[in-house]
Amino acid sequence: MKYFFALITAALLFLPSPGMAEIRKIIAEGTYTMGDGETPLVAESRALLQAKKKAIELAGTYVESYTKVNKIMLTKDEIRVVASGLMEVEILDKRRSIIGDGIKFWVRIKATVNPDNMADMAEIVKDKSVTDDYHAMQAAYEKSRHEIAELKKELATVRGGSEKKRLKERIVRAERWFQAQDWLEQGKYHLLNRNHDDALVSASVAILLNPNDPDAYVTRGVAYMDRGQQDEAIADFTRAIDLHPKAVIAYYNRGCSYYRNSAFEEAAKDYTQAISLRPDNAEAFVSRGRTFHKLGKEREALSDFRRACAMGSEKGCTKQQAMVQEAGEVPENGRSNDTRNKVKSPSGKKTYFYGQRYDSLNPLGTEQSSVHNP
Repeated sequence: MKYFFALITAALLFLPSPGMAEIRKIIAEGTYTMGDGETPLVAESRALLQAKKKAIELAGTYVESYTKVNKIMLTKDEIRVVASGLMEVEILDKRRSIIGDGIKFWVRIKATVNPDNMADMAEIVKDKSVTDDYHAMQAAYEKSRHEIAELKKELATVRGGSEKKRLKERIVRAERWFQAQDWLEQGKYHLLNRNHDDALVSASVAILLNPNDPDAYVTRGVAYMDRGQQDEAIADFTRAIDLHPKAVIAYYNRGCSYYRNSAFEEAAKDYTQAISLRPDNAEAFVSRGRTFHKLGKEREALSDFRRACAMGSEKGCTKQQAMVQEAGEVPENGRSNDTRNKVKSPSGKKTYFYGQRYDSLNPLGTEQSSVHNP
């Protein structure tokens, strides 16, 4: 009898419970027909992208179910980003076949979704800029797909040699843009998963393919920043600002790098610029408040924490409360003689936000073509 109960107990221990992580494996397929002027490498990448989109839809269903069971509150948009960030993709099979005047590419993938990091990923995507960035990238891909389709139709009807050459050149540029975006997306995926070395490599390739994309420099800059290479990060954020003077994310992240370099005056200037461009950015107020505190400007720091708290920032409220409780009354001149220990230093968590895209859909609402015409 004791042996029987021991078996039952062991069996119960190994039964899956609602809280146990279950790895989900998804099979998906994608196709793309390559036309005149296109290259096999990019055509295969487009087929792979279609397969990934299908896998993300299926993975999203699993993520939604898991988060409900574990009481993690996510919106539909956040679920898609989490699903995308958690997926590890393996190509199972790929084929090419002749269809009329084109070549059809077919890809089958296996996407593995491991929920072990789902809670951390869910916390990251709570930053609205992450979901905004994801949507902007998907919109850019769709715009590129539509423009390529139109160029292929136009190319099929053209008879003149010079016009054909011009259209093929536009298709080549469009493909190069697509390749750059593909590498950039990989870089962002690695950032979400905190693989900063891989993010650095992917963003660098994206820059080689499209050296005029501010977002690629920001992505590489974030990778440098988290590797502790602040000078390199500042150089990349500065290049992004040169390319797009209203790039909020570049000012904000450059401020973070200056802060980590203890260049607090420069950090405060960049945070102020980020706030002027986007006054509803609570994170920038928190970061500027920390910087003012380092500079001994207690009254300004408290004001920034209060504004962030009023916007719903938990960190802003925490910092405000800490200043009131630990520092007591702020001196009349708004400054403190010893500011080093009154407010705790920033935690080890990331202080940057991933931000918006500037090559196709920028935060100002100005739409630009993802296929650059001559």
